[in-house]
Amino acid sequence: MTRRLLVLCASVLPFFTVGGHAGVLPCPTGNPLDVLTGQWTFRIEGINFSAGAAGQFLATIVTGNGNTTRGLLNVVETMNVGGAISRLQSAPGQFQVNSACSGGSLLFNTPNGPSSFDFFFVGACWQKIYFVSTLGLPAVGVGERLFLSDGITASSTVPACSSPTIGTGLLNNAVRPTQ
Repeated sequence: MTRRLLVLCASVLPFFTVGGHAGVLPCPTGNPLDVLTGQWTFRIEGINFSAGAAGQFLATIVTGNGNTTRGLLNVVETMNVGGAISRLQSAPGQFQVNSACSGGSLLFNTPNGPSSFDFFFVGACWQKIYFVSTLGLPAVGVGERLFLSDGITASSTVPACSSPTIGTGLLNNAVRPTQ
């Protein structure tokens, strides 16, 4: 029992740092939704059942009546659930980011039914997420940013992360991808 508790504490301790999240910058000024915008690639694995998925999503922000903003997803994924394969399914979705910009929620409205996840940013500059299912069968996943919303590569943005806002310095100081 003591050994299990020690292992649990050692695995959770890195997440309890000043500010409540390890290695993630403070939320930039403006809209927290900004930190998830762009193109992401992801993979999902079922826990204790035979399932998996991989794909990409594009996270964008739309402004509605009264200047309210919403996070929308355009998801494309291939799934394998117990040998039943669904290839390159397109689906709409939604996302939220918490006010501290440490994580949020994702909703994929796939043809096989909705999939809901809570996610948490890992490391600096909001380039990687870990997520866990919050609806249906248990599953975990990881996502990595491919591009910010204007086509800038993720790997080129890390040195520019000292910028106080993601919408100005981070995007303007990054190197654009070569064609």
